[in-house]
Amino acid sequence: VNGKPVTGADYAEAGERARRLAEREFNLSSTAIFGEDNKLTAGKLWAADHVGGPELSVETEFAETLGWKIGDSIRFDIAGSPLEARITSLRKVEWESFKPNFFVVVSPGGLDGHSASYISALHVPQAKLMAMDSLVREFPNLSVIDIDAVLNQVRSTVDQVSRVVESVFYFSLLAGLLVLIAAVQASQDERLQEAGVMRVLGASKKQLRLAQATEFGSLGLLAGTVAATAASIIAGVITVQIFHLPWHFETSLLLYGVLGGTLLALVTGLWATRRVTEAPPNEARLPNAASPRTVPGASSATEVVSRATGILLICSAVRMVVDSTEETSIGLTAPAPTTVTVSRVGPSKAATGVWR
Repeated sequence: VNGKPVTGADYAEAGERARRLAEREFNLSSTAIFGEDNKLTAGKLWAADHVGGPELSVETEFAETLGWKIGDSIRFDIAGSPLEARITSLRKVEWESFKPNFFVVVSPGGLDGHSASYISALHVPQAKLMAMDSLVREFPNLSVIDIDAVLNQVRSTVDQVSRVVESVFYFSLLAGLLVLIAAVQASQDERLQEAGVMRVLGASKKQLRLAQATEFGSLGLLAGTVAATAASIIAGVITVQIFHLPWHFETSLLLYGVLGGTLLALVTGLWATRRVTEAPPNEARLPNAASPRTVPGASSATEVVSRATGILLICSAVRMVVDSTEETSIGLTAPAPTTVTVSRVGPSKAATGVWR
């Protein structure tokens, strides 16, 4: 680098990743035009008809890790033959595109005279997979990679994560319902008093039941709306900002959250307060006017409800992120076509490296 030989020890202070990158074998490639998955961040890319000395284009994060900058001179040893060039551009690579990309790319003509490995991708129908075995036997210098096997492993991993998140989600939902029942039971005496007063004033069981339904339905509607909206927003932020995956707002999830929250709170609340409407007025104790009414356990129940709501919100957001990941364009849920990668080593005017 800039005329100074470097080893992994020179990058020890930069971190373990920098040391490993300095010690690894570099895979160089040459191209005239970069694809859409390579975005220029600094410097200037060479022209398609570039002539002159070799130039280098380096991936941005890779350059930052090793401390490389625009204008630095980098020298490589390719099977005993030196290759020295200056960095003229930095670019950001979308590795999630699953297209062949490299940390360091040389301008056209820079790798002339060096041996090269060719990488290509092709679709092989399921009925002709056995033909690949014959191809490898006839050409031993070919390396064939079945991408289907890789994607199947990714699908399996995503499915396992999804099942774990589902289990936590349902557990949190059950915990929330139990907390709701506990909170209602904690205020049972107060509810009996209020119901007794209303019965004395002429309220019927139907009117009491309607009042209870309105209370719990409103609570469920509010909780479902807040949880579904917040979970959608958090899932969108995580999906776009962290995983860099496409995301769009699902109105159906919001609808299911609102209706589900309302229905669960309504049914659970009515079941927990069934004794209130059935008890005769003479069972209700009038409160002592000299002392304020308190609800035993109401404070702790409210605290537990708040924590359970937070857990449910986080689990909902994680589940939505997992669902979004399963639906990405790389085909984790839909059956992917069988694809193979073929690498052939031989003399060429350009050198390519291992597909990351």
